[in-house]
Amino acid sequence: MSVSVPFEAFGHKNVKSIHRTTLEITSENFLTESGDCILAIRSTLVPSLLPKAAKDLIRSGARVSLEISAGHYVDSVRGWGSSNLDLNSNRALIFRKSSFASPETVAIKCDKAAKDLDRRLIEVVKSGVKVSFTLKISLK
Repeated sequence: MSVSVPFEAFGHKNVKSIHRTTLEITSENFLTESGDCILAIRSTLVPSLLPKAAKDLIRSGARVSLEISAGHYVDSVRGWGSSNLDLNSNRALIFRKSSFASPETVAIKCDKAAKDLDRRLIEVVKSGVKVSFTLKISLK
Protein backbone atom coordinates (compact mmCIF):
# COMPACT_ATOMS: atom_id res chain seq x y z
CA MET A 1 0.00 0.00 0.00
CA SER A 2 1.16 3.53 -0.71
CA VAL A 3 -0.18 7.07 -0.50
CA SER A 4 0.99 10.16 -2.41
CA VAL A 5 0.12 13.65 -1.23
CA PRO A 6 1.01 16.56 -3.53
CA PHE A 7 1.26 20.06 -2.06
CA GLU A 8 2.95 23.37 -2.66
CA ALA A 9 4.69 26.16 -0.80
CA PHE A 10 6.71 29.21 -1.75
CA GLY A 11 10.31 30.25 -1.55
CA HIS A 12 11.54 33.37 0.21
CA LYS A 13 14.59 35.63 0.00
CA ASN A 14 15.66 34.53 3.53
CA VAL A 15 15.87 30.82 2.68
CA LYS A 16 19.28 29.55 3.77
CA SER A 17 18.63 25.82 3.97
CA ILE A 18 21.87 25.12 5.85
CA HIS A 19 20.72 23.16 8.92
CA ARG A 20 22.68 19.93 9.41
CA THR A 21 19.92 17.73 10.84
CA THR A 22 16.49 19.03 9.85
CA LEU A 23 14.47 20.25 6.89
CA GLU A 24 11.29 22.25 7.45
CA ILE A 25 8.44 23.42 5.24
CA THR A 26 6.26 25.86 7.16
CA SER A 27 2.73 27.12 6.69
CA GLU A 28 3.72 30.48 8.13
CA ASN A 29 3.82 33.40 5.70
CA PHE A 30 7.16 34.84 6.84
CA LEU A 31 10.75 33.71 7.33
CA THR A 32 13.33 35.34 9.55
CA GLU A 33 17.04 35.02 8.92
CA SER A 34 17.36 32.61 11.86
CA GLY A 35 15.20 29.97 10.13
CA ASP A 36 18.14 28.06 8.68
CA CYS A 37 16.30 24.73 8.32
CA ILE A 38 13.35 26.16 6.37
CA LEU A 39 13.06 25.47 2.65
CA ALA A 40 9.69 27.07 1.92
CA ILE A 41 6.81 29.02 3.49
CA ARG A 42 3.01 29.16 3.03
CA SER A 43 2.73 25.38 2.75
CA THR A 44 -0.66 24.05 1.72
CA LEU A 45 0.01 20.92 3.82
CA VAL A 46 0.74 20.44 7.51
CA PRO A 47 0.77 17.15 9.44
CA SER A 48 -2.75 17.62 10.84
CA LEU A 49 -4.11 17.77 7.26
CA LEU A 50 -2.54 14.50 6.13
CA PRO A 51 -5.09 11.90 5.03
CA LYS A 52 -5.78 9.21 7.64
CA ALA A 53 -4.28 6.54 5.37
CA ALA A 54 -1.03 8.53 5.20
CA LYS A 55 -0.91 9.02 8.97
CA ASP A 56 -1.58 5.32 9.56
CA LEU A 57 1.24 4.31 7.22
CA ILE A 58 3.67 6.81 8.72
CA ARG A 59 2.85 5.60 12.23
CA SER A 60 3.43 2.00 11.09
CA GLY A 61 7.06 2.83 10.30
CA ALA A 62 6.60 3.06 6.51
CA ARG A 63 9.10 4.55 4.09
CA VAL A 64 8.55 8.30 3.66
CA SER A 65 9.92 10.27 0.73
CA LEU A 66 9.60 13.90 -0.22
CA GLU A 67 10.08 14.97 -3.82
CA ILE A 68 10.91 18.67 -4.27
CA SER A 69 10.72 20.62 -7.51
CA ALA A 70 11.42 24.29 -8.23
CA GLY A 71 12.35 25.78 -11.58
CA HIS A 72 14.24 23.09 -13.50
CA TYR A 73 15.65 21.48 -10.36
CA VAL A 74 14.48 18.42 -8.46
CA ASP A 75 15.70 16.82 -5.24
CA SER A 76 14.35 14.32 -2.76
CA VAL A 77 14.60 13.31 0.87
CA ARG A 78 13.96 9.78 2.14
CA GLY A 79 13.28 8.70 5.68
CA TRP A 80 11.04 6.60 7.86
CA GLY A 81 7.84 6.92 9.79
CA SER A 82 7.47 5.88 13.42
CA SER A 83 4.80 5.06 15.96
CA ASN A 84 6.26 7.96 18.02
CA LEU A 85 5.08 10.61 15.55
CA ASP A 86 2.04 12.69 16.59
CA LEU A 87 1.37 14.27 13.19
CA ASN A 88 -0.88 16.94 14.79
CA SER A 89 0.93 20.15 13.93
CA ASN A 90 -0.93 22.95 12.17
CA ARG A 91 2.33 24.81 11.57
CA ALA A 92 5.02 22.85 9.72
CA LEU A 93 6.33 19.60 8.26
CA ILE A 94 9.76 18.59 9.57
CA PHE A 95 12.06 15.90 8.20
CA ARG A 96 14.86 14.84 10.56
CA LYS A 97 18.12 12.93 10.26
CA SER A 98 17.72 12.03 13.93
CA SER A 99 14.97 10.02 15.66
CA PHE A 100 13.63 13.05 17.53
CA ALA A 101 9.83 13.34 17.38
CA SER A 102 7.78 16.51 17.71
CA PRO A 103 4.22 17.33 16.56
CA GLU A 104 5.74 18.68 13.31
CA THR A 105 7.93 15.64 12.55
CA VAL A 106 6.79 13.68 9.49
CA ALA A 107 9.87 11.49 8.98
CA ILE A 108 12.93 10.46 10.99
CA LYS A 109 16.28 8.91 10.06
CA CYS A 110 16.26 10.87 6.80
CA ASP A 111 19.11 10.70 4.31
CA LYS A 112 19.21 14.49 3.90
CA ALA A 113 18.65 17.67 5.86
CA ALA A 114 18.38 21.25 4.61
CA LYS A 115 22.13 21.62 4.01
CA ASP A 116 22.24 18.50 1.82
CA LEU A 117 19.80 19.76 -0.82
CA ASP A 118 20.97 20.75 -4.30
CA ARG A 119 22.24 24.32 -3.94
CA ARG A 120 20.98 25.22 -7.43
CA LEU A 121 17.46 24.36 -6.23
CA ILE A 122 17.98 26.54 -3.14
CA GLU A 123 19.05 29.50 -5.29
CA VAL A 124 15.84 29.21 -7.32
CA VAL A 125 13.73 28.91 -4.13
CA LYS A 126 15.30 32.12 -2.77
CA SER A 127 13.63 34.03 -5.61
CA GLY A 128 10.22 33.33 -4.06
CA VAL A 129 8.95 30.85 -6.67
CA LYS A 130 6.30 28.22 -6.09
CA VAL A 131 7.84 24.98 -4.89
CA SER A 132 6.05 21.73 -5.72
CA PHE A 133 6.25 18.76 -3.37
CA THR A 134 5.00 15.20 -3.36
CA LEU A 135 5.00 13.33 -0.08
CA LYS A 136 5.03 9.58 -0.74
CA ILE A 137 4.46 7.02 1.97
CA SER A 138 4.80 3.32 1.25
CA LEU A 139 5.24 0.07 3.10
CA LYS A 140 8.83 -1.09 3.07
